Parts: sequence; structure tokens; C-alpha cells
Amino acid sequence: MRRGAAWTLGGALCVALADAGFSLRAEPGGPVVAQRGRSRLKPFDAVEAMTRGETDPASWRRRCEAEGLSTIALSGLPATPPSPEPALPAAPAG
Repeated sequence: MRRGAAWTLGGALCVALADAGFSLRAEPGGPVVAQRGRSRLKPFDAVEAMTRGETDPASWRRRCEAEGLSTIALSGLPATPPSPEPALPAAPAG
């Protein structure tokens, strides 16, 4: 993955975490750190670790589930898609 794409994903993860109630901090020259209660994550480092293959998808999924991150959506859409609405009955002909 290109570095620019990794930074974009890291930024999206920061926004999603902030929207979910995490506080974001960064000391000059240091990494961005997101924290909510005992959950602590370095979003850009997490994305970089995944792109380098240091964190596999199953490990990331387990961490997200353990720390309550699995319901956070990056897109602004719900992480779990809503149930489809039933189709409306067709209007009578005529």
C-alpha cells in the first residue's frame, strides 16, 4: 500500500475514533494517540503495522472486538448495515 493511502486510512481512523468518544493527543514529533478509558491506540502506527504485515486481519479484528472498536465505522455509515426495508406493494393497475 502506498504511504499516502496509509496516511489517509490513519486519518480516517483518527476521525472515527474521535467521533466514538476517544481523545486524540500528539506531542511534538510524537505519534498520535487515541484514548478512551483504558483503550489506547496509535492509529497511524496501527495502519502502518497492517500494511507491513506485522498485524494480520484476524489479530486486528480480535483487538477491535476486545476494546469495543468493532462498531466504529470509518465511512460515516453504520458499521453494521441496517436491515433491508420491506418492499412496498405495487399500486393497483388502472
